[in-house]
Amino acid sequence: MKLKELQELKNSIVAEMKALTEVEDNFDKAKFEAKEVELREVEDKIESLEKVEKLTKVENKIEKVEKEGTQMNEFKNLLLDGQEVKVDFKNEMKTTNVKLEKVSNGQEIVEKAQENPILNHVRIERVNGTSIVPVQKQKMGKLVKAAELAEIAKKDTLFETVDLRPVKYSAITVVSEELIGSEAYDVEGIIVSEAKESINDTIAELVVKGDDTAFGLEKATDDNGAIEINRTTPDALCLDDINGLYFGLAPKFRKTAVWVMNDADLRLLMTLTDSTGRPIVHQDLAKEFAFVLYGRPIVVTEDATRMYFVDLAQAMVVGAGDSAQVKKSEESNFAIGGIAFRTTTVIDVKPALQKAIAYMA
Repeated sequence: MKLKELQELKNSIVAEMKALTEVEDNFDKAKFEAKEVELREVEDKIESLEKVEKLTKVENKIEKVEKEGTQMNEFKNLLLDGQEVKVDFKNEMKTTNVKLEKVSNGQEIVEKAQENPILNHVRIERVNGTSIVPVQKQKMGKLVKAAELAEIAKKDTLFETVDLRPVKYSAITVVSEELIGSEAYDVEGIIVSEAKESINDTIAELVVKGDDTAFGLEKATDDNGAIEINRTTPDALCLDDINGLYFGLAPKFRKTAVWVMNDADLRLLMTLTDSTGRPIVHQDLAKEFAFVLYGRPIVVTEDATRMYFVDLAQAMVVGAGDSAQVKKSEESNFAIGGIAFRTTTVIDVKPALQKAIAYMA
Protein backbone atom coordinates (compact mmCIF):
# COMPACT_ATOMS: atom_id res chain seq x y z
CA MET A 1 0.00 0.00 0.00
CA LYS A 2 1.06 3.59 -0.58
CA LEU A 3 1.88 5.92 2.28
CA LYS A 4 -1.31 7.94 1.78
CA GLU A 5 -3.46 4.79 1.84
CA LEU A 6 -1.77 3.58 5.01
CA GLN A 7 -2.36 6.90 6.72
CA GLU A 8 -6.03 6.76 5.74
CA LEU A 9 -6.24 3.18 7.12
CA LYS A 10 -4.62 4.34 10.35
CA ASN A 11 -7.23 7.09 10.72
CA SER A 12 -10.00 4.57 10.08
CA ILE A 13 -8.69 2.15 12.74
CA VAL A 14 -8.37 4.98 15.29
CA ALA A 15 -11.98 6.01 14.56
CA GLU A 16 -13.17 2.42 15.12
CA MET A 17 -11.24 2.20 18.41
CA LYS A 18 -12.79 5.48 19.51
CA ALA A 19 -16.28 4.18 18.68
CA LEU A 20 -15.67 1.09 20.83
CA THR A 21 -14.91 3.26 23.87
CA GLU A 22 -17.80 5.72 23.53
CA VAL A 23 -20.42 3.38 25.13
CA GLU A 24 -19.07 1.65 28.26
CA ASP A 25 -21.84 -0.99 28.40
CA ASN A 26 -20.98 -2.30 24.93
CA PHE A 27 -17.19 -2.13 25.29
CA ASP A 28 -15.54 -5.20 23.72
CA LYS A 29 -12.02 -5.54 25.08
CA ALA A 30 -11.05 -8.30 22.64
CA LYS A 31 -12.05 -6.23 19.61
CA PHE A 32 -10.25 -3.17 21.01
CA GLU A 33 -7.00 -5.12 21.55
CA ALA A 34 -7.27 -6.62 18.05
CA LYS A 35 -7.60 -3.13 16.59
CA GLU A 36 -4.64 -2.01 18.70
CA VAL A 37 -2.48 -4.77 17.18
CA GLU A 38 -3.67 -3.80 13.68
CA LEU A 39 -2.86 -0.14 14.40
CA ARG A 40 0.71 -0.98 15.46
CA GLU A 41 1.25 -2.97 12.25
CA VAL A 42 0.00 -0.09 10.13
CA GLU A 43 2.18 2.42 12.05
CA ASP A 44 5.25 0.21 11.51
CA LYS A 45 4.57 0.14 7.78
CA ILE A 46 4.13 3.93 7.70
CA GLU A 47 7.40 4.43 9.56
CA SER A 48 9.23 2.12 7.13
CA LEU A 49 7.82 3.88 4.05
CA GLU A 50 8.72 7.30 5.47
CA LYS A 51 12.33 6.14 5.98
CA VAL A 52 12.50 4.86 2.40
CA GLU A 53 11.02 8.11 1.07
CA LYS A 54 13.54 10.16 3.05
CA LEU A 55 16.47 8.08 1.80
CA THR A 56 15.22 8.35 -1.79
CA LYS A 57 15.07 12.15 -1.52
CA VAL A 58 18.66 12.28 -0.25
CA GLU A 59 19.88 10.06 -3.11
CA ASN A 60 18.03 12.18 -5.69
CA LYS A 61 19.51 15.35 -4.23
CA ILE A 62 23.03 13.93 -4.36
CA GLU A 63 22.46 12.75 -7.93
CA LYS A 64 21.14 16.19 -8.94
CA VAL A 65 24.13 18.00 -7.38
CA GLU A 66 26.56 15.60 -9.05
CA LYS A 67 24.79 16.05 -12.40
CA GLU A 68 24.88 19.85 -12.13
CA GLY A 69 28.53 19.73 -11.12
CA THR A 70 29.35 17.53 -14.11
CA GLN A 71 27.53 19.89 -16.48
CA MET A 72 29.35 22.88 -14.99
CA ASN A 73 32.74 21.21 -15.47
CA GLU A 74 31.87 20.25 -19.06
CA PHE A 75 31.05 23.90 -19.82
CA LYS A 76 34.32 25.03 -18.23
CA ASN A 77 36.44 22.41 -20.00
CA LEU A 78 34.96 23.19 -23.41
CA LEU A 79 35.73 26.88 -22.94
CA LEU A 80 39.28 26.26 -21.74
CA ASP A 81 39.85 24.03 -24.78
CA GLY A 82 39.06 27.05 -26.94
CA GLN A 83 35.73 25.71 -28.19
CA GLU A 84 32.71 27.93 -28.74
CA VAL A 85 29.81 27.23 -26.37
CA LYS A 86 26.22 28.30 -27.07
CA VAL A 87 24.23 29.94 -24.27
CA ASP A 88 20.47 29.85 -24.83
CA PHE A 89 18.53 32.98 -23.76
CA LYS A 90 15.15 32.51 -25.44
CA ASN A 91 13.44 31.16 -22.32
CA GLU A 92 15.04 33.70 -19.99
CA MET A 93 14.68 37.05 -21.71
CA LYS A 94 12.03 39.62 -21.01
CA THR A 95 10.52 40.35 -24.40
CA THR A 96 7.38 41.13 -26.36
CA ASN A 97 5.63 38.96 -28.91
CA VAL A 98 4.24 40.05 -32.27
CA LYS A 99 1.04 41.22 -30.57
CA LEU A 100 3.12 43.55 -28.38
CA GLU A 101 2.04 41.55 -25.33
CA LYS A 102 4.58 41.34 -22.53
CA VAL A 103 6.12 37.92 -21.99
CA SER A 104 8.23 37.72 -18.87
CA ASN A 105 10.34 34.63 -18.21
CA GLY A 106 13.27 34.43 -15.84
CA GLN A 107 14.04 36.51 -12.77
CA GLU A 108 17.50 37.45 -14.00
CA ILE A 109 16.25 39.61 -16.84
CA VAL A 110 13.33 40.94 -14.87
CA GLU A 111 15.78 42.33 -12.34
CA LYS A 112 17.98 43.78 -15.05
CA ALA A 113 14.98 45.35 -16.74
CA GLN A 114 14.37 47.31 -13.56
CA GLU A 115 17.86 48.80 -13.89
CA ASN A 116 17.19 49.44 -17.58
CA PRO A 117 13.48 50.37 -17.42
CA ILE A 118 13.47 51.31 -21.10
CA LEU A 119 13.53 47.57 -21.86
CA ASN A 120 10.08 47.24 -20.29
CA HIS A 121 8.56 49.30 -23.12
CA VAL A 122 10.37 48.29 -26.33
CA ARG A 123 9.18 45.71 -28.83
CA ILE A 124 11.73 42.90 -29.05
CA GLU A 125 11.72 40.23 -31.74
CA ARG A 126 13.91 37.23 -30.96
CA VAL A 127 16.15 36.21 -33.86
CA ASN A 128 18.54 33.30 -34.25
CA GLY A 129 20.87 34.55 -36.93
CA THR A 130 22.06 37.53 -38.97
CA SER A 131 19.61 37.04 -41.84
CA ILE A 132 16.96 39.65 -42.69
CA VAL A 133 13.87 39.32 -40.50
CA PRO A 134 10.76 41.16 -41.80
CA VAL A 135 8.26 42.30 -39.16
CA GLN A 136 4.97 44.15 -39.60
CA LYS A 137 5.01 47.79 -38.53
CA GLN A 138 1.72 47.70 -36.66
CA LYS A 139 -1.58 45.85 -36.44
CA MET A 140 -4.36 46.35 -39.00
CA GLY A 141 -6.56 48.69 -36.99
CA LYS A 142 -10.31 49.27 -37.33
CA LEU A 143 -12.55 47.64 -39.91
CA VAL A 144 -14.26 49.82 -42.49
CA LYS A 145 -17.51 49.40 -44.39
CA ALA A 146 -17.12 47.38 -47.57
CA ALA A 147 -18.36 50.34 -49.60
CA GLU A 148 -15.49 52.41 -48.23
CA LEU A 149 -12.67 50.03 -49.20
CA ALA A 150 -11.65 52.46 -51.93
CA GLU A 151 -10.87 54.93 -49.16
CA ILE A 152 -8.70 52.47 -47.21
CA ALA A 153 -5.55 54.25 -48.30
CA LYS A 154 -6.70 57.28 -46.37
CA LYS A 155 -6.91 55.29 -43.13
CA ASP A 156 -4.03 55.20 -40.69
CA THR A 157 -3.31 51.54 -41.32
CA LEU A 158 0.15 50.39 -42.34
CA PHE A 159 1.13 46.98 -43.64
CA GLU A 160 4.71 47.80 -44.53
CA THR A 161 7.40 45.66 -42.96
CA VAL A 162 10.60 46.53 -41.15
CA ASP A 163 13.68 44.55 -42.15
CA LEU A 164 15.81 43.70 -39.15
CA ARG A 165 19.42 43.03 -40.14
CA PRO A 166 21.07 41.93 -36.88
CA VAL A 167 24.81 42.42 -36.61
CA LYS A 168 27.25 40.94 -34.12
CA TYR A 169 28.07 42.64 -30.83
CA SER A 170 30.67 41.26 -28.42
CA ALA A 171 31.76 41.73 -24.82
CA ILE A 172 34.69 40.44 -22.79
CA THR A 173 34.42 38.80 -19.36
CA VAL A 174 37.63 38.22 -17.39
CA VAL A 175 37.75 35.48 -14.75
CA SER A 176 40.79 35.05 -12.49
CA GLU A 177 42.86 31.88 -12.88
CA GLU A 178 42.30 31.02 -9.20
CA LEU A 179 38.52 30.97 -9.64
CA ILE A 180 38.78 28.99 -12.87
CA GLY A 181 40.74 26.36 -10.97
CA SER A 182 38.15 26.11 -8.20
CA GLU A 183 35.73 23.20 -8.55
CA ALA A 184 33.11 25.07 -6.53
CA TYR A 185 33.13 28.21 -8.71
CA ASP A 186 30.25 28.48 -11.16
CA VAL A 187 32.10 29.74 -14.24
CA GLU A 188 29.07 29.26 -16.46
CA GLY A 189 26.87 31.18 -14.03
CA ILE A 190 29.09 34.27 -13.88
CA ILE A 191 29.72 34.37 -17.64
CA VAL A 192 26.04 33.92 -18.50
CA SER A 193 24.98 36.49 -15.90
CA GLU A 194 27.45 39.10 -17.16
CA ALA A 195 26.52 38.32 -20.77
CA LYS A 196 22.84 38.98 -20.06
CA GLU A 197 23.71 42.20 -18.26
CA SER A 198 25.92 43.42 -21.11
CA ILE A 199 23.33 42.52 -23.75
CA ASN A 200 20.58 44.41 -21.95
CA ASP A 201 22.82 47.45 -21.38
CA THR A 202 23.71 47.43 -25.08
CA ILE A 203 20.07 47.20 -26.22
CA ALA A 204 19.06 50.01 -23.84
CA GLU A 205 21.85 52.24 -25.20
CA LEU A 206 21.04 51.48 -28.85
CA VAL A 207 17.32 52.23 -28.31
CA VAL A 208 18.30 55.76 -27.28
CA LYS A 209 21.54 56.55 -29.13
CA GLY A 210 21.65 54.08 -32.00
CA ASP A 211 24.89 53.63 -33.91
CA ASP A 212 26.05 53.36 -37.52
CA THR A 213 23.62 50.49 -38.23
CA ALA A 214 21.00 50.69 -35.47
CA PHE A 215 18.24 53.29 -35.13
CA GLY A 216 17.80 55.13 -31.84
CA LEU A 217 15.64 57.97 -30.51
CA GLU A 218 18.50 60.40 -31.06
CA LYS A 219 18.19 59.72 -34.81
CA ALA A 220 14.48 60.65 -34.98
CA THR A 221 13.72 63.69 -37.16
CA ASP A 222 10.65 65.65 -38.09
CA ASP A 223 11.45 64.97 -41.77
CA ASN A 224 10.69 61.29 -41.12
CA GLY A 225 7.48 61.88 -39.19
CA ALA A 226 8.70 62.49 -35.63
CA ILE A 227 7.12 65.44 -33.79
CA GLU A 228 9.56 68.26 -32.98
CA ILE A 229 8.71 70.67 -30.15
CA ASN A 230 10.94 73.70 -29.59
CA ARG A 231 11.71 74.86 -26.05
CA THR A 232 10.49 78.29 -25.13
CA THR A 233 13.87 79.04 -23.55
CA PRO A 234 17.09 77.06 -24.16
CA ASP A 235 18.43 75.23 -21.09
CA ALA A 236 15.15 75.80 -19.26
CA LEU A 237 11.73 74.23 -19.06
CA CYS A 238 8.26 75.62 -18.62
CA LEU A 239 4.83 74.04 -18.36
CA ASP A 240 3.99 75.02 -21.94
CA ASP A 241 7.02 73.03 -23.16
CA ILE A 242 5.82 69.89 -21.40
CA ASN A 243 2.25 70.33 -22.59
CA GLY A 244 3.51 70.86 -26.12
CA LEU A 245 5.46 67.61 -25.98
CA TYR A 246 2.55 65.70 -24.46
CA PHE A 247 -0.10 66.95 -26.86
CA GLY A 248 2.30 66.82 -29.81
CA LEU A 249 1.92 63.06 -29.73
CA ALA A 250 -1.31 61.66 -31.21
CA PRO A 251 -3.83 60.46 -28.56
CA LYS A 252 -3.56 56.83 -29.69
CA PHE A 253 0.14 56.82 -28.74
CA ARG A 254 -0.16 58.71 -25.44
CA LYS A 255 -1.77 55.91 -23.43
CA THR A 256 1.28 53.66 -23.87
CA ALA A 257 3.99 56.33 -24.25
CA VAL A 258 6.81 56.99 -21.78
CA TRP A 259 8.96 60.02 -21.02
CA VAL A 260 12.65 59.53 -21.80
CA MET A 261 15.11 62.12 -20.52
CA ASN A 262 18.47 62.67 -18.85
CA ASP A 263 18.96 63.51 -15.19
CA ALA A 264 19.44 67.24 -15.85
CA ASP A 265 16.01 67.54 -17.49
CA LEU A 266 14.44 65.53 -14.66
CA ARG A 267 15.84 68.09 -12.20
CA LEU A 268 14.22 70.90 -14.18
CA LEU A 269 10.93 68.99 -14.28
CA MET A 270 10.97 68.70 -10.49
CA THR A 271 10.70 72.48 -10.24
CA LEU A 272 7.59 72.78 -12.40
CA THR A 273 4.08 73.11 -10.95
CA ASP A 274 0.59 73.17 -12.43
CA SER A 275 -1.87 76.07 -12.27
CA THR A 276 -2.76 75.19 -8.66
CA GLY A 277 0.88 75.16 -7.55
CA ARG A 278 1.18 71.37 -7.28
CA PRO A 279 4.28 69.59 -8.69
CA ILE A 280 3.64 67.92 -12.06
CA VAL A 281 6.07 65.08 -11.32
CA HIS A 282 4.84 62.43 -8.88
CA GLN A 283 6.52 59.41 -7.35
CA ASP A 284 5.38 56.08 -8.77
CA LEU A 285 4.05 54.39 -5.64
CA ALA A 286 4.27 50.98 -7.30
CA LYS A 287 8.02 51.28 -7.88
CA GLU A 288 10.67 52.59 -5.55
CA PHE A 289 12.70 55.57 -6.86
CA ALA A 290 10.51 55.91 -9.98
CA PHE A 291 8.48 58.88 -11.18
CA VAL A 292 5.50 59.59 -13.43
CA LEU A 293 4.47 62.67 -15.38
CA TYR A 294 0.82 63.03 -16.46
CA GLY A 295 0.37 59.40 -15.40
CA ARG A 296 3.08 58.02 -17.68
CA PRO A 297 6.47 56.58 -16.52
CA ILE A 298 9.67 58.61 -16.64
CA VAL A 299 12.74 56.75 -17.87
CA VAL A 300 16.04 58.43 -16.99
CA THR A 301 19.08 57.69 -19.12
CA GLU A 302 22.26 59.67 -19.64
CA ASP A 303 22.30 58.50 -23.28
CA ALA A 304 19.51 60.99 -24.05
CA THR A 305 20.57 64.49 -25.10
CA ARG A 306 16.96 65.69 -25.42
CA MET A 307 13.57 64.93 -23.87
CA TYR A 308 11.14 62.50 -25.52
CA PHE A 309 7.53 61.46 -25.13
CA VAL A 310 7.40 58.24 -27.13
CA ASP A 311 5.49 55.02 -27.64
CA LEU A 312 8.59 52.85 -27.92
CA ALA A 313 6.75 49.67 -28.95
CA GLN A 314 5.31 51.48 -31.99
CA ALA A 315 8.26 53.74 -32.75
CA MET A 316 10.87 51.03 -33.32
CA VAL A 317 11.53 47.30 -33.41
CA VAL A 318 14.47 45.61 -31.68
CA GLY A 319 15.93 42.40 -33.03
CA ALA A 320 17.95 40.50 -30.42
CA GLY A 321 19.58 37.09 -30.53
CA ASP A 322 17.87 34.29 -28.63
CA SER A 323 21.31 32.94 -27.77
CA ALA A 324 24.94 34.00 -27.44
CA GLN A 325 28.22 32.29 -28.24
CA VAL A 326 30.93 32.20 -25.59
CA LYS A 327 34.57 31.47 -26.45
CA LYS A 328 37.94 31.94 -24.81
CA SER A 329 39.54 35.10 -26.17
CA GLU A 330 42.98 34.34 -27.55
CA GLU A 331 43.80 37.92 -28.51
CA SER A 332 43.23 39.42 -25.04
CA ASN A 333 46.03 40.44 -22.70
CA PHE A 334 46.57 37.61 -20.21
CA ALA A 335 49.22 39.42 -18.17
CA ILE A 336 46.55 40.48 -15.67
CA GLY A 337 46.39 36.96 -14.22
CA GLY A 338 42.98 36.16 -15.61
CA ILE A 339 41.37 34.36 -18.51
CA ALA A 340 39.14 36.36 -20.86
CA PHE A 341 36.01 35.02 -22.51
CA ARG A 342 34.29 36.69 -25.46
CA THR A 343 30.50 36.64 -25.60
CA THR A 344 28.92 37.38 -28.98
CA THR A 345 25.27 37.89 -29.96
CA VAL A 346 23.32 39.77 -32.63
CA ILE A 347 21.28 42.97 -32.20
CA ASP A 348 19.54 45.45 -34.46
CA VAL A 349 17.15 48.37 -33.93
CA LYS A 350 15.03 49.71 -36.79
CA PRO A 351 12.45 52.53 -36.92
CA ALA A 352 8.80 51.58 -37.36
CA LEU A 353 6.52 54.60 -36.83
CA GLN A 354 8.52 57.73 -36.13
CA LYS A 355 5.26 59.65 -35.66
CA ALA A 356 5.06 57.78 -32.33
CA ILE A 357 8.01 59.94 -31.22
CA ALA A 358 7.72 63.49 -29.91
CA TYR A 359 10.97 65.20 -28.92
CA MET A 360 12.01 68.55 -27.55
CA ALA A 361 14.63 70.27 -29.63
